[in-house]
Amino acid sequence: MSCSEGFKKNNTEEGKYVLVNKYLNLAQDDELDKTYRIKCSDSAFLELIKLDNDSLNRRSFFKVANRYYSLYELEKYHEVSKKVLYLSIESNDSLSVARAQYYIGDYFFEKTKNDSAYYFYTKAEKTYLSVKSEMDLANTILHKAYILLYEKDYLGSEITTIKALNFSEKHKDNLVKYQCYVNLGSSLLGLNNFEKALEYHNKALHQIEKLKNEACYEIFKAQTHNHIGLVYLKNNKYTEAKLSFV
Repeated sequence: MSCSEGFKKNNTEEGKYVLVNKYLNLAQDDELDKTYRIKCSDSAFLELIKLDNDSLNRRSFFKVANRYYSLYELEKYHEVSKKVLYLSIESNDSLSVARAQYYIGDYFFEKTKNDSAYYFYTKAEKTYLSVKSEMDLANTILHKAYILLYEKDYLGSEITTIKALNFSEKHKDNLVKYQCYVNLGSSLLGLNNFEKALEYHNKALHQIEKLKNEACYEIFKAQTHNHIGLVYLKNNKYTEAKLSFV
């Protein structure tokens, strides 16, 4: 079945956005078949490319990109992100430029193309900094730290994560603050600094209590206990490790 089947066409600008939003809502409905949701995302994209490049248009393209990402349609996610980057540059919308650069970084991060991911996260960081969007900076910098950790640059990861942590504390971003503590614990474990690694994983454990309304609360808690167990295991403290693993 076509995603547009049963929808009345309204050729006014306002009517076209009503249609786009219907497609986006269907694409977000996880009770629907994945193939159908992809078609609805496709339909939203095709409607948007007919419309003028304004702030509503660009925001809607980001929504389409999010739908593709949640469906793990990474190539389509990448294409939409490149499209909205072009539109944002064309309209001198620096905040949307930064967001699109970050999205493209996410694409390469998921594809484990770390050099390219790091490049686009760095571009996004610089653009966010130029518009003083510090709320977005913490998460962007943290993703650079994730790459450094993956590449076993543990010291670089630690330094970069502390930078992200400072922004998250400034803006009271409890989720990013938790994620920073976890990454610091993992970076310090890579440096065999067991005491400090435990310190930060325990900070993460306390920080989780501020995330009780998050859907992943229980997962965060279990993961942090496992991280603590890994520190004990690497430090040959097997009894403590056994007690931590869940």
